[in-house]
Amino acid sequence: MNTFIVPVDFTEIGDNAAVYAGKVAQKVNGRIILVNVYEPIPAGIDGTPLVNDPEARHEVRIIALEKLKGRLLAMDPQLDITCVAEPGISLLDHIETQIEQTNATMVIMGVSEDSGAEQFLLGTNAINIVNIGNVPVLIVPPGATYSGINEVVLAVDFEDEEHVLPLDRIRSMLELFKPTVNVVSIADEASDAKAADIEEKKMLLQNALSDFTIDFSFVKQRHFVEAINEFANNKKADLILVLPHKHSFIASLFRTHATEKLIHHTSVPVLALHD
Repeated sequence: MNTFIVPVDFTEIGDNAAVYAGKVAQKVNGRIILVNVYEPIPAGIDGTPLVNDPEARHEVRIIALEKLKGRLLAMDPQLDITCVAEPGISLLDHIETQIEQTNATMVIMGVSEDSGAEQFLLGTNAINIVNIGNVPVLIVPPGATYSGINEVVLAVDFEDEEHVLPLDRIRSMLELFKPTVNVVSIADEASDAKAADIEEKKMLLQNALSDFTIDFSFVKQRHFVEAINEFANNKKADLILVLPHKHSFIASLFRTHATEKLIHHTSVPVLALHD
């Protein structure tokens, strides 16, 4: 069974991501693990806890998780949902532990374009979770709703000579949804010297996805984020699949401000799939 880990913080954006995850799980026969990591009890100078009722704090979190679970079960009483509340400083460490313990299929999380107090997994947390690398991460923009994943935009860097496309992982993710696949390679200039390499990678991808409806497009554009958003909108995409990898310019999106621009300025969910 597919397992989806969903970090939540009980904001509207976080809850919306959980609802989205519930509908994905309903579609692909998956189970959901709702995870809330909260700050441990602060201590005084001598190490004495300033609040002496950790069980009560934990219970409050579990009650909130169970309430969210009830909301998801109202959509489908057959959903398999587990609630996990843990004290901790590092959300990343707890998510990594859950991934290892559950052999997770995917992390599904919300993210906000708001710069105020209601941000959810913004900045470092979002980047670090995406960069775990051993599991795909699906980022759900504010207000995004699930109505099926029928059109997927797959952004590839055909001109990166060192990158070997993770064909098995791409296929594994796409098999969950059986979508039409719109492959797009975006570069600021074309290189005739790389034409043979590009054609070889194109054929490898086409052969690996031979039982999918697949289309290839090549876009000359210096600004990746604007180009991919425009392309996704034109295709009425339900999902943008990106392949960040070491040294690639797409990978740089997940180390710079461009990451925030991509995931905060699109209405289309983004799935990051590492090598």
